[in-house]
Amino acid sequence: EISFEELQNLYWLKGGRVLINNYLIVEDSETTRQIEHSILASNGFFVEDAVDGIDAMEKVKEIQFDMILSDDSMPRMNGSILLDNLRRMENYEDVPFISLSENPIEGADSFISKSDFKRDNLIQVVKEMLR
Repeated sequence: EISFEELQNLYWLKGGRVLINNYLIVEDSETTRQIEHSILASNGFFVEDAVDGIDAMEKVKEIQFDMILSDDSMPRMNGSILLDNLRRMENYEDVPFISLSENPIEGADSFISKSDFKRDNLIQVVKEMLR
């Protein structure tokens, strides 16, 4: 099995971008995180996970993600504060941010309600955000 860093080194391009789409899931519930991860991974997306906003901020400093899906209600740093911090970073100003939570995160590019969550809905929203 190849690590993310090894894969990144294999596909590194001029300008520091990678040939594959990198997605970050930020979710404190392990079960929900695994479900979201498996849906995206089975559709050919490369997915990294973070357990809360603090964990996500550490990861975005190391890896440039093409899209972020985040819950709002999490310990240590919630999704609203995470989004605010990301938008202050030059390389994350325009990265699509999908709120996958009970209530929309103000400023998010899209919203999927956890109570109405379906596999096809997630894939549809992600593909729309890629356009």
